[in-house]
Amino acid sequence: MRLTRTVALLLALGAPASPSGPINVLVMHWYGREDALNDEFDRTLEAALNASAPEGVEYYSEYLETNKFPGQDQARLLSEYLRQKYAGRRLDVIISSVSETLDFLLKYRHDLFPDVPIVFATERPVSRDILSKADATGFTFGNGFAKTLNLALKWHPGAKRLFVVSGTLNHDKAVESIVRDSLRPYENRVAITLLTDLAPDELTARIRTLPKDSLILYVWQQVLDAQGQLLESQDVLARVVREAKVPIYGRAYWIVGRGTIGGYVWTHEGNAAKLADITMRVASGTRPKDIPVEVGPDVPMFDWR
Repeated sequence: MRLTRTVALLLALGAPASPSGPINVLVMHWYGREDALNDEFDRTLEAALNASAPEGVEYYSEYLETNKFPGQDQARLLSEYLRQKYAGRRLDVIISSVSETLDFLLKYRHDLFPDVPIVFATERPVSRDILSKADATGFTFGNGFAKTLNLALKWHPGAKRLFVVSGTLNHDKAVESIVRDSLRPYENRVAITLLTDLAPDELTARIRTLPKDSLILYVWQQVLDAQGQLLESQDVLARVVREAKVPIYGRAYWIVGRGTIGGYVWTHEGNAAKLADITMRVASGTRPKDIPVEVGPDVPMFDWR
């Protein structure tokens, strides 16, 4: 019920009238169908879209599965598969749920869906020029770093150091740059150290020996362990929590209840409602280039324990 009210409120604030008939939506996910977070988000987004569209939604889901099938050759093969699969299917809007799927769509869109607008949620900014050529719009999310640190410093006035855990398998520095820019106003209050792209043993060794006047901001990290096995961000967080003797904050709802204090976090419900709002505006005829890219919603969420 709360989700329905949220979507209704967003639509009441200025969205165009809903299109007649069901809208055909293709949602692109990063990991596979078996991923619990994907499944939860799919159900939440489909409910939000159906609550917004009086005549319902024809809802399709596809998955990059780069955790199982990495590499450009696999992406190219997937694009060809999708081109053939949807060749005779009318699509009104394509939704990208994260940065990785948006990158894929922007790279292959002219081969796949040259005339279908894209609505996206992304952790990384995309240039206005690229978006205008791609007929895409959406919002950025997961950037509550400054608000989270500001609150953490109120709760821990003795904190002198902040250690930021971040990193990706391909050593992409895009999120690290966002963190640096967001936290620059606090450099005169705390010494900020980025623990980026560290091997698991090196990271846990650093976390284990942090000074007592420290805070940890957990952003995201994917890494291979000594045996070459992929550690997902949840796995890395579990190691950090196990070794840390100082407070841990973060940016995503799923960190709450896993040994962290919390933070200003993005949620599936917030992202789904925002995506549903923009999707309905585009499906109703508003051009993506006429919808400015915004900052998505975040929620102050903390573990009371």
